[in-house]
Amino acid sequence: MASAPQEYSLKIVDYVVFGSMFFFTMTIGIYYAYRGKGAKSRESYFVGNRQMHYIPVALSLVVTYESSIMMLGLPTESYVYGSATIMVAFGRLLGNLLATVVSVPLFKPMNITTVFEYLQLRFNSRQIRLFGVVFFVVQNLSYAGIVLYAQAVALEAVMGLNMWLSILIMDACAIFYTALGGIKSVIWTDVFQSVIMFGGIFAIVIKGTMEVGGTSKVWELANQGGRLHAFDFDTDPTIRHSVWCALLPSALTTARFWFAQPTVQRISASRTEKEAKYMVIIAAMGYFLIYSLVVYEGLVVYAFFNQRGKDEPISCGLIENPNQIVPYAVLVLFENQPGMAGLFLAALYSASLSTVSSVLNSLCVLVTEDILEPVLKNASDARATFYAKISVVILGIFTLLFCFIVSFIEGPFTQIVNSILASSGGPLIGIWLLAFFFPSSHSKGVTIGLLVGFVVCSIFTLGGNFRGDVKKTPFLSLGNGTCTIPDDAMSSNWSEVFLSNFTTTTISPTVSTLDTQTSSSVESYNPWFSMSYQFFYPIGIISTAMVGVVASYILGKNKPGDVNPKYLVSITDSILFFLPAFVRRWLSGIGPQFQNEWKGENENDPKDAELEHLPTA
Repeated sequence: MASAPQEYSLKIVDYVVFGSMFFFTMTIGIYYAYRGKGAKSRESYFVGNRQMHYIPVALSLVVTYESSIMMLGLPTESYVYGSATIMVAFGRLLGNLLATVVSVPLFKPMNITTVFEYLQLRFNSRQIRLFGVVFFVVQNLSYAGIVLYAQAVALEAVMGLNMWLSILIMDACAIFYTALGGIKSVIWTDVFQSVIMFGGIFAIVIKGTMEVGGTSKVWELANQGGRLHAFDFDTDPTIRHSVWCALLPSALTTARFWFAQPTVQRISASRTEKEAKYMVIIAAMGYFLIYSLVVYEGLVVYAFFNQRGKDEPISCGLIENPNQIVPYAVLVLFENQPGMAGLFLAALYSASLSTVSSVLNSLCVLVTEDILEPVLKNASDARATFYAKISVVILGIFTLLFCFIVSFIEGPFTQIVNSILASSGGPLIGIWLLAFFFPSSHSKGVTIGLLVGFVVCSIFTLGGNFRGDVKKTPFLSLGNGTCTIPDDAMSSNWSEVFLSNFTTTTISPTVSTLDTQTSSSVESYNPWFSMSYQFFYPIGIISTAMVGVVASYILGKNKPGDVNPKYLVSITDSILFFLPAFVRRWLSGIGPQFQNEWKGENENDPKDAELEHLPTA
């Protein structure tokens, strides 16, 4: 690949800063591994003795879900497509806040360790519990693979570090401290890594804004480049981001955070239900803040290169992948401030480590408590935690396989995440919504819905990524300037793919988009597979829920009294809480939940005894 000019290379102090992050991360993992006997118990290893303070747990939750996807993919998204992706942040804020009235009141009183224990209780079926575990494991191993791949792409751009060597180092590091220290190690390393992440992002935003000439200048240049179009109300579903293609789908798909194992594990690790709600609220607001900040970061980087008037990195072939734009910008911005580029790389690695470690920790709990439960029912704490640590290693190795698969998919990392994870994540959300809000649904109907939803969603995600007749969203204009670097300094591979779209290496400021498609290809695109990638999750959710409800009715729906109300969520009390009381009372007696009929029946549900005997750690 084309390397950065020599004056933009990393300095020794950058490597020192970068290495220091590794040292402190490993130190935290070792500390919690050998702190005392508590670190060896199942209760401590899985849920921190249920005594974790809500602030560090909230910070851990924030950095668990975005990591390098956020630090690389979102700035790239706003750099090449504009700021419309900010609508996703508003949708996710709404969806995450709903978790305080859905997930916390439901899961915290149960004191469960894995979220899929609840599925077995709700549907009285170990089969549906195992189905859910398998789908969740595949989904999260895929996500961890994307995260590992993302940081490796960036490091290859700025350090020349071999991509696969970088992936192996990161994976080994995450396996090491996750296996040793359990949830406490993960949470406290997340806290340390969140500070590094925020520091790296703020450094880029502040320095870049100052170089451009202030916030007003950033907005001016971004507006001239057509990047301030967040409130687009066009109803065309093939538009990449609009209010309808981003805000509403993201609010719906955020439901995946309500019942994800890392979320439920942190709810269980909190001391009280009240603190668990505080934790979710802080995490939701923190996520919204950092999402908005990195979208602005992409606009800052665009304004910076646009103002320079030359050598725009993508069009001039200085980078092979658009997702490398931020790392390259860091080298240019901080060429005279040794150590700052190292801080960014440390922030990027911290973001990736926090996610991969959280994923491995949550999945090892599922393997131990859900899959190996019959073997470990009477096992000692020492034996159970030993199996958990072994599973961390095995799961970490499987993550490498998903890295290999991800390397063949093109596009910003935000698009890759939604495209790959939707196939398993969408149907999972569907069965959780059936469990929460549709008491008439049962295990057979839900299983059918899950499988149909997976097939339908997979057809759309595979077609949307690999079919040749899919409408591609062209990049916005990359700025005003020329390429001054020698031809032999450009990446031949990247220039063949990207620069073939240009008639000259001069970037015209009057062209609103790059003409990456011929008129005939636009006219002949397949509308079903060309819809925005934001719709992939809703397709899986809706198809699973609809088929699950219909199948449950056909096969004999549950009747009032078949399901204990403690396993259900009242739509009127949670999601429709803002309606007048008399309206909610009327609604609670109709619809899929039959709330009035459930209350007071089967108060002494025999499943309560089953809940008491399920392992809680």
